[in-house]
Amino acid sequence: MGWGFSASQPCQRDQLRQKNKNLLCFNTGGPCQKINRPLELTHKGLEITDKEFDIVVNHLAATLKVFKVPEREHDEVMAKIGNLRSYIVERKS
Repeated sequence: MGWGFSASQPCQRDQLRQKNKNLLCFNTGGPCQKINRPLELTHKGLEITDKEFDIVVNHLAATLKVFKVPEREHDEVMAKIGNLRSYIVERKS
């Protein structure tokens, strides 16, 4: 899974972090604008599996718990992110 998130330069890692923040903010009704490419285009050809998607979702869930996001909001975010699966996963695992 790490291959998909490896960035050789710190600025690339910062860009990836910002894109993920934008995605989360946009999909949860935040005040930000979506500036990323469409998810299906961004992930096309990466052959991301359900298992890999679940790993990322579990990391997000753990992060939300660390920051003590209330259960209702936690569940909302997880539902919205779960709905993105069909745009990201190309291979069933």
